[in-house]
Amino acid sequence: MEILIWLIVGGVALLYWLDTAKARERAELLSKKACRDLRYQFLDGSVIRFQTRITRAGGGQLCLQRSYRFYFTTDGSCRWQGFLQLSGSHLQVLELDDPPPLTGSESHSLILSADYSDTEDTNAVRSRVKKRPDC
Repeated sequence: MEILIWLIVGGVALLYWLDTAKARERAELLSKKACRDLRYQFLDGSVIRFQTRITRAGGGQLCLQRSYRFYFTTDGSCRWQGFLQLSGSHLQVLELDDPPPLTGSESHSLILSADYSDTEDTNAVRSRVKKRPDC
């Protein structure tokens, strides 16, 4: 009986680890896409999960909500921070610090027209105007 309990605990831990790895890959993919669309350079290895909590998804079902930070640069000398929040595998929020515009670059509205998630909420992607207290 004790072996069965340990197998169940190990199986749950393995499923959580695999789900977390999949969510991190998705967060990195979405971060890279946002930086590429804005002509910023995504800094590799900079996606860091800083919060995980249980929340309700749009349909009322329980899911894990994970929050990530990542870094990007506009010119190679200054680092800027981005914030990404996933509920399950769906993008909820993607915020970027607002660096000075690059010369000859397009406006920041480009990111709002890009397809970042399966949801139809285009307000999920926005530029960060004020610093959040958790960053």
